[in-house]
Amino acid sequence: MKQLFLCIAVFTVITSLHAQDKSGKAIGLRISSHVDYATLAVSYKFYISEPGAIELDAGFGQRNRYSIYDGKYWNTTGVSLSGAYQHHFKISSVEGLKWFLGGGLLVFNSFSKQRYYDGFGAGLFATGGADYQFSNIPLNLSADFRPVLHIAAPSGFGTLHAHTFGIAARYNF
Repeated sequence: MKQLFLCIAVFTVITSLHAQDKSGKAIGLRISSHVDYATLAVSYKFYISEPGAIELDAGFGQRNRYSIYDGKYWNTTGVSLSGAYQHHFKISSVEGLKWFLGGGLLVFNSFSKQRYYDGFGAGLFATGGADYQFSNIPLNLSADFRPVLHIAAPSGFGTLHAHTFGIAARYNF
């Protein structure tokens, strides 16, 4: 719980650095298929240019996993911070709809009594998806695919986590 609080505090400080301009910014939740450390994340997105956006996520995940090393089930809890650059392309046939490509970095820490899943990790990821901005309400929805290449991770984590999908809902301010 202390780690989750720390992640939220760091995320709050980072987001406050851009609080002066009230346009092109959104905050909300992202739900992901990556259960180890990013199942649920606070998501903050802001535009740095017409097509370019930065997405920052502070995530949390928990998993009861079976260890092939000792034949037992172990609870693993993780927290993560990630940042991505996204380059958006308008879809002219639908107002408010864009598709995007980009990439980013992540750091995470997983906590487990099973040593193969306990420890610090870092990785790179590609990202791509669709982003929709409603014209009449301050709501942004997005769906993405985000394969992760773990540069460093506890030994129980695979090097490539290629099946990470996510959806996000954010309030624009």
